[in-house]
Amino acid sequence: LADNAVKFAAAGGIESVLAAMSAHLGSADVQEEACAALANVAARSDENQVRIADSGGIEAVVAAMNKHRGSAAVQEEACRALGVIALGGGRRACFWRAVFLDMVFRLLLPRTSLESFKTFQCFHHH
Repeated sequence: LADNAVKFAAAGGIESVLAAMSAHLGSADVQEEACAALANVAARSDENQVRIADSGGIEAVVAAMNKHRGSAAVQEEACRALGVIALGGGRRACFWRAVFLDMVFRLLLPRTSLESFKTFQCFHHH
């Protein structure tokens, strides 16, 4: 699976997902699936985590979260994507962890109960 994730990225898959996110920001379904795809690809390769971050993936996921604040599905997949990228290996981990935690607490906690927040499993990382 890790090999397929690297091939996906090398073939421009990450950039294609990000382009779809930009073109269809108003579609919760597209944002949910795109965030899931980014999370899956990032989970299988540290190189992909860096590539997603360098390609504007973190900003795209945050934009999806902002646009679809009422969609639990988008929020869950976005948290998972950011969690994999931010909590993964690499030199940026500490920086992105701080950005990620600040963003999650500012965006989600004022709008949901703590119990609902736990269901997003933002901090659950394998």
